[in-house]
Amino acid sequence: MNRRGKSSSFRHVLIVVAMSATILGPAFAVEKPGKPDKPAETLDEVKKKIHERVSRYTTLEYELEIVTEMVTRKMYARNVTKQAGHFKRSGDMLLWRIESRSKSVQKVGDRDQEMENHSLDVGDGKFTYLLVEMGQNKTVTRRNVNMSQRTNPFDAMHHFALLGEDFDLSLLGSENVEDKDAWVIEIRPRPDAESGVAPPGHSVAYYDKKTGLNFKSVSFDRKGNPRSTMTTSVFRTDEPIDEAKFVFEVPEGARYSDLTDKP
Repeated sequence: MNRRGKSSSFRHVLIVVAMSATILGPAFAVEKPGKPDKPAETLDEVKKKIHERVSRYTTLEYELEIVTEMVTRKMYARNVTKQAGHFKRSGDMLLWRIESRSKSVQKVGDRDQEMENHSLDVGDGKFTYLLVEMGQNKTVTRRNVNMSQRTNPFDAMHHFALLGEDFDLSLLGSENVEDKDAWVIEIRPRPDAESGVAPPGHSVAYYDKKTGLNFKSVSFDRKGNPRSTMTTSVFRTDEPIDEAKFVFEVPEGARYSDLTDKP
């Protein structure tokens, strides 16, 4: 759940990276990005340009990696998540399949702990299925699709509207990153409605001006040190995707919960 109590399982990974900035402690082994040129456009103009580009696609596939590291005097922690996403328009429906595999290492004193997690999020246009595997435990949850609270990669304006519910966005300008001319957008958590205090940290997202796609994001701790980096290595658009990819089958031994009767 996000800070306003809404489901966030399908929110774009950008939000995951943004929220990871709230982890405390000094940064470790994450490259600090450069300084963008001053903006020649407004944030609203850039949002519209991004939307114009991504709204033309009929399919989208990506592969990305999120690396998060934290070091304190007594602890070292590192998490690497690899994710593959597949999206397809089917009439007025959105089909998706997002698979993530995470490996984490935590060292506290003389104790080392390693953990691997796997998740699969599938949307068939009517229902969404979420499989979570942690160790030997497997759980599957089925819910009704509610696109009003889910990011559609072909609808950037809706994506930015969802971000705006919990974050303040600002355009930092333009920068050449990984041989791409990119718009640079800063994302800062808004103060909590009850306490009036904003979580520490912020993130910066890079959008390719040619494709409109968010290919990199970096989160920072409260001191402005890089904390987590999301990098996309593969983007494919408008290539055929067999709709069989969006059919979900409950794996053997999984605990199944049907929540389609709940709002």
